[in-house]
Amino acid sequence: REAGPQVDLPTYAILRGASSNFGHMLFEMLVPLIILITQAETIPRVHGERLLFFLDDCDPESIYNTVPAMPKKRKKTSRKNCDRISDALTKIISDHPWLDKESAR
Repeated sequence: REAGPQVDLPTYAILRGASSNFGHMLFEMLVPLIILITQAETIPRVHGERLLFFLDDCDPESIYNTVPAMPKKRKKTSRKNCDRISDALTKIISDHPWLDKESAR
């Protein structure tokens, strides 16, 4: 199997948490991610030069939205709302569009 294109950017893989709730996603995903970025990136970079890959897929039946990945099953996850919140929060720390398993196909 051929290797896909390589990415020459710091890449972070993370769960979104409550992916249909802006406040929960802010504190469950963005705040820990900012802490991780500040600890991992020792070389100062141009703002936004990083890529985010979300391990969950905004599907309430997904393995990533059930125990043990999520402490509480997310039944109200909506792809449209999840995408909207992901777009808004990702723009704070990255100039590149985010990826998840569905968008990376």
